[in-house]
Amino acid sequence: MDEFGGPQAIGGNIDIPLPPGTGDEGLMKVMRELVLPILEEFDPDIVINSAGQDNHFSDPLANMQVTAKGYAELVDLLQADIAVLEGGYSVQEALPYVNTGIILSMAGLDYSKVVEPAFDPVKYKQSQSVTNYIDELIAKWKVQWANRYRIAEEERAGVGDIWSNRYNVYYDETGVQEERLERVRMYEDKVGWHSVLSRGQYGPYGPQSVYAMFIPWQADEGTRQDAIVEAKRAKAEGGASRYVVVDPLGDGQYEL
Repeated sequence: MDEFGGPQAIGGNIDIPLPPGTGDEGLMKVMRELVLPILEEFDPDIVINSAGQDNHFSDPLANMQVTAKGYAELVDLLQADIAVLEGGYSVQEALPYVNTGIILSMAGLDYSKVVEPAFDPVKYKQSQSVTNYIDELIAKWKVQWANRYRIAEEERAGVGDIWSNRYNVYYDETGVQEERLERVRMYEDKVGWHSVLSRGQYGPYGPQSVYAMFIPWQADEGTRQDAIVEAKRAKAEGGASRYVVVDPLGDGQYEL
């Protein structure tokens, strides 16, 4: 629940960490009692469903119990404008059924008969302890969402002009260890630039380092110039082998 949005967008991200063993029952409960009310209040212009399928009951890398019918019902409730197929590693037992359910749901057709041959309703019944955990999670999130503006003010207080965060990331598939420093320029009344200094070591690529300055599309000319000055300062200071500026509404992507 601490992943509640970046320093300039507190409350802009709602991360709901469902526990292992969550099935259709828990997923629908979260949708109806938490996600849909938040969406209604937020009133988005467009809804995109990133339709990952890792939490299917047959997925070998997860420990969830969602079915194809559960995915279809989620799509039915969400009424997304776009659905994009994402991850999922149960290629034979999940993807054909889940994708069928999603397509039928988006088309407004009956998906009630989409049932996986391997599904056992007794084996994959959601436990009471998981249900209790989800109830508590929903209650906590309702409080946090209601207090998002106060939380944003508290996070902003004392930060100063520059918010920074240094942390490490380990990529287990390649053995790469990354050290990352993120910095965000905090203005009182407008969006600021966002820089990342990334240093990687080990793995098949050897030592790598890059500095990237991101200028958001909402940036005004003052923010753009500040970002370029900061990127040039970082390059003069050294510490990376490449220095890249990403300015989508300016000069695009280029190296210093």
